[in-house]
Amino acid sequence: FTIDFNGKNVIKSSNSPVRNSVVVFKDSVGGGGVDFERVSYSGFQFSYSTVTIESGRFYNSGTGTGGMSLDFGTTTMNGGSIESRAAIAGSDSSPATFEMNGGSVAELYRGNYSSYTFNGGRIDKFTNFNANIYKASLGAGKAYALAESGTLIKLADMTSNTASVTIVDCTHDSYDANFECEYCGQPCAHPSLDSNNKCTVCGLAMAAGV
Repeated sequence: FTIDFNGKNVIKSSNSPVRNSVVVFKDSVGGGGVDFERVSYSGFQFSYSTVTIESGRFYNSGTGTGGMSLDFGTTTMNGGSIESRAAIAGSDSSPATFEMNGGSVAELYRGNYSSYTFNGGRIDKFTNFNANIYKASLGAGKAYALAESGTLIKLADMTSNTASVTIVDCTHDSYDANFECEYCGQPCAHPSLDSNNKCTVCGLAMAAGV
C-alpha cells in the first residue's frame, strides 16, 4: 500500500511494528511525515517488509529516542529525510538490505546481517561500520564526499567520526599500490598506455605485446 502524507504530519505514539507489508511512503505536497515524539524505543519499526521512501519526513520532535527500525526486509530510499537514527538489522535466514539513491539520513546504524548499496543521498553519521563495509556499500562508480565542500574522501579516511557525507560519482583521481582507486576501491581498467607501456591512469607497467 502507499501512504501519501499530503503535507500532513502524523504522530506515532506506540512501539507497535508493521510486519509482512509492502509500503511506499511519499509526500505529494511537502512538509509532511511521521513524528516519533512519544516513542521511547524503536520509533517506526518495520519487520519482514519491503519499504520504499520516495519523500516525506521521519523525525522526532520530542524527548523520546525513537527512530526507524528496518529489520529482516528490504528498504529503498529515493528521497525524503530520516532525521533520527535508522537502524538496519536482519538474521542469517532473513537478512536486511538498504539501498539509498537519494534523500538524507541523520544516523545510519548497521546491525547484524545487513547490507547496503549507496548510489546517492546524504548520510550525516555512520554507526557500527568498518573499512570493509564502507567499501562494499558503495554503488558502482560511486564515492563518498564531504557534504559541505564536495571534496572526495579516500576509503582509508572513512571513520565513524567523518563529517556528513554525500554519495557522488567517483573521479578515479588517485590509485593505491594495488592499482585500486583510493576513493571507490575499483581496480583501474588501464584505458590507455604511454610509450613505455605504463597505464596513463594508475601507472602500472604492462607486459609488452608479442
